[in-house]
Amino acid sequence: MSGNDLLTLTRRSLAEVGLVRPGQLLVVAVSGGPDSVALLHALRQLAPERGFSLHVAHLNHQLRGEESNEDARFVAELADAWGLPVTTETADVLAYRRQRGLSLEAAARALRYSFLGRLVARLGAVGVTVGHTADDQVETVLLHLVRGSGLAGLRGMPVVQRLSLPRGDALAGTSGSLVILRPLLSVTRPEVDAYLRQHGLAFREDISNSDLALARNRVRHRVLPELELLNPAFRETLVRTARLLRDDHEALERAAELAWPGLAGVGQGEVSLVLAGLVAQPIALQRLLVRRAVTELAGDLLDLDARHVDAALRLAVTGRTGAVVCLPEGLRAVRGYGTITLRLGLPEARSMPEEPVALRLPGMTSVQGWQVVARLVERPCQESRGALHADLDLTRLGGAVVVRRRQPGDRLCLGRGGGSKKLQDIFVDNKVPRERRDAVPVVAGLHGAVWAVGQALDQAARASAETSHVLCLVFWEGETT
Repeated sequence: MSGNDLLTLTRRSLAEVGLVRPGQLLVVAVSGGPDSVALLHALRQLAPERGFSLHVAHLNHQLRGEESNEDARFVAELADAWGLPVTTETADVLAYRRQRGLSLEAAARALRYSFLGRLVARLGAVGVTVGHTADDQVETVLLHLVRGSGLAGLRGMPVVQRLSLPRGDALAGTSGSLVILRPLLSVTRPEVDAYLRQHGLAFREDISNSDLALARNRVRHRVLPELELLNPAFRETLVRTARLLRDDHEALERAAELAWPGLAGVGQGEVSLVLAGLVAQPIALQRLLVRRAVTELAGDLLDLDARHVDAALRLAVTGRTGAVVCLPEGLRAVRGYGTITLRLGLPEARSMPEEPVALRLPGMTSVQGWQVVARLVERPCQESRGALHADLDLTRLGGAVVVRRRQPGDRLCLGRGGGSKKLQDIFVDNKVPRERRDAVPVVAGLHGAVWAVGQALDQAARASAETSHVLCLVFWEGETT
């Protein structure tokens, strides 16, 4: 593929979406890497013939020390050399990650799109272009597949996306949406490299792209080469599949749009869905409506995957009134009378008492704003399905059961193989903010912790069909009435 072909594909992409018109301004997100430099060069050539103007944007994530600063200088100097206005900003991704309990990738993405959203709004631009390529599309779809996703994730990234920004996010500085354009989505990484060589373009190398500790890099350098041994055209096949799934998802979105007004009530910091109307929809639409509710509150930047959506739906179908499911970034699904409500913002964090509180067996026990109902039954409870319900083998607990805060050395067995995991690591994996970890109730027996409520259950303590003494525990937030 020649450089002219890449230019042709970019021109065609702009024409097909019909987004950028004469006289309009387009923000170009430039990291300094090969993809974004090639994108900026192509758009700079197309701007005069199509009558639009460009503004370069760069966010310094401060993740690679002086190299990050050099990236920012490179982009500023490149924009100046090409006669383009540029805005650079610095963000403390690591601090934001700790504050919000996010993965590093999610924290960087949230700050990046917040910066771009504010810049687009300030400049009155039509949107922002990013340098995602066909290779990025393949990696994204595979990561969604591995982590668990429905059509929303497996459809991949669209050429044009209207990204919802979090409501009232102080970082965004505005609520609303951000239009993202991906003109290089049909261009492969080797084709970008050829374009750079043809035009003699310099770019910055990000050494973190070879760090196999990052999931995307493991997919790029290990998983994809193995898959291409099975099918040399695997990348093209996956891109085509994502395109087909995107068409299916668009049809479902239209159906969800029609159902939404009769089901949803949007309030300050919460969205409620009418249960009777929600469960009457096909399951695919139920999932999409829950996602729509989340988007209304937290924008598209939330790290929400299929298991979170299904947990909210299980709460809607089988949960008790007052039961709660915790979702990423402080979002909660709460079962009400005839509704399920998505709420943004964590409830008041009250640490568990330092001294363990013995549970009444059977009976109800109040512990720091939680009500705990304990029943002794012959077999696992059918309603014990949500994150705040558990059926335990009372014999394995030693007969004495307490609720307490986490303690150093707490571990839970998460698989049948007998291996265990530190509770601290479980909190990190589940993105529980550091300041809220002492507020998570921990159920323990004579031999240690067996359940971090809402987070993880020790499989060795879980009751089975063969358990002779089953303890059914149910937690909910709130005082007794």
